[in-house]
Amino acid sequence: MDIVSIIIGLVIGLAIGFIVAWQWQSAQAKKKSLNLTRSERELKTMLAQQAQHHIEASRESIEAMQLRLEQLSANIQQYESSLQVGTEETDKVSFFGEHAGMFLRNSTKDKASNDASNVSDAPPRDFANNGSGLFVGSVIKNESANK
Repeated sequence: MDIVSIIIGLVIGLAIGFIVAWQWQSAQAKKKSLNLTRSERELKTMLAQQAQHHIEASRESIEAMQLRLEQLSANIQQYESSLQVGTEETDKVSFFGEHAGMFLRNSTKDKASNDASNVSDAPPRDFANNGSGLFVGSVIKNESANK
């Protein structure tokens, strides 16, 4: 009888232990799957935000390129219109030589000769004290020091 009660206790203990272990394992699996589902949702949300940001950045880049393309086509049209040979004399394209010739005719040649005559060996004048720039102080003090 003692052995039968030990075997019955052992069978009941194993059954209860198996049921508890199975319940604990299923609870852990549910918790793990819940955490996995939550992390998947967070990852999907983060990827969706990054995709939205990428789409907005791409859209801004496309709009900037379209604006630049419109500016380029306007510049090309303006350049083409400036290259067309005019039928009238008023539509003539001006040449750089015309402007340069006018500038050279109107420039004064006196400046170059005046600059050469103003160069001397004397040091520049000190406009603050009417001195030569070599002295510090007034002219009166320097004359009294020289006497």
